[in-house]
Amino acid sequence: MKKLLFISYFAPYDRVDHAGGKVHNFYVKKLQKEKNYDMTLLTMCYQRECEKLDLEEYGIKHRLVVLDQSPVQKYVRMFFSGFSYFNPFDKYGKVLLNYERYRLKKMIGRYAAQGERPDLIILQWTQIILLMPFVKKLYPDTKIVVIEEDVLFLNFFRRIGLAGNPWRKYVATYQYRNLRKRELAALREAKQIVVNNFKDARLLTENGIDGKDIFTSSVYFENYSAVKRSGAGCCEEGGKYRDILFYGAMHRDENHISVMWFIENVLPLLPERFRLVVVGARPRKELQALAGDRVKVMGFVEDITGYFASCFCLAASLRLGAGIKVKVLEAMSAGVPVLTNDIGIEGIGCHKDREYWHCETAQEYADTILWMENHSQEAVQIAENGKRYIEENFDLEKRYEELVRLWDKM
Repeated sequence: MKKLLFISYFAPYDRVDHAGGKVHNFYVKKLQKEKNYDMTLLTMCYQRECEKLDLEEYGIKHRLVVLDQSPVQKYVRMFFSGFSYFNPFDKYGKVLLNYERYRLKKMIGRYAAQGERPDLIILQWTQIILLMPFVKKLYPDTKIVVIEEDVLFLNFFRRIGLAGNPWRKYVATYQYRNLRKRELAALREAKQIVVNNFKDARLLTENGIDGKDIFTSSVYFENYSAVKRSGAGCCEEGGKYRDILFYGAMHRDENHISVMWFIENVLPLLPERFRLVVVGARPRKELQALAGDRVKVMGFVEDITGYFASCFCLAASLRLGAGIKVKVLEAMSAGVPVLTNDIGIEGIGCHKDREYWHCETAQEYADTILWMENHSQEAVQIAENGKRYIEENFDLEKRYEELVRLWDKM
């Protein structure tokens, strides 16, 4: 039986609400069932998540860094992390802050000091992959697999275009170049790199990573193919609006910036019968302040099914981000008409005007929404094409079986 050490940046649990966490939860729970592996998980979470954790229920051996267990610890974390967060030239690009880095390295170091000698190490998320030099120093001869949820330096490259003045653009450029250098250096030390889509695999090979070291898997997403679309167009029974859905973890920059752009630029171009419904955990105060007749901010919801069943369409007007967007996969799997752009559709591979609608400018979003209203049958057909495409092209279970067979041979 192989001894497996899995190190991750976020703790897995069945009700996790972010896309990368769902992928991580899938891998951890599946590996726990494998007869060929004795797995230990080293991971991290916030105190507010502890009641959601289910690692013991699944019999998963684990060690855990819990952040913010008390007000004192929270202020200590904020104080020490502040030195990296407010430093525009932080060597980790502010993705791995001082306090978290210290606690993670201490936990990994203790594991090694107790004489644990894994046969295989898996590192998931770029924040953990950046600890590659530390892990390699402890285990120079152990084979290491890394799971890249997103190629993070691509996200940082896109931040340059959003920078508002020359100083911010200079800082964003520095952070991008620095992170790109460190991320690629860490990836070159891995025995295998697992990515979630062919776009990321191509990006890494274009940046000098040997393609034979890359395994292209699939992203985990909730399949909503059982959803029955009502055709109502409004998320409230008997409501007067046509509801455009925006869906995602709203505390994250890529979602907050994107929904604010839609509210400011697209919504004014649409008749007042159209309303934006924003679903996702922890919406920021700036967004909540805009809630009213035409912007409905729902926050976290236990089940998105009802919104997928009744909304008019989903608009993934993303201005930032990298990797496959699970929100797009999930909406398409439910037969929801999806409008998105280059960032939203990257890595998915479907065709505009056949399985989804491609929009870049505010006017294109507005014009497409009005076209869909006047061509309902054509809109339904394109949405159904998208649903069929997801069913035929995304199967994480199959890719996992291929992947674990490779790990067996390492």
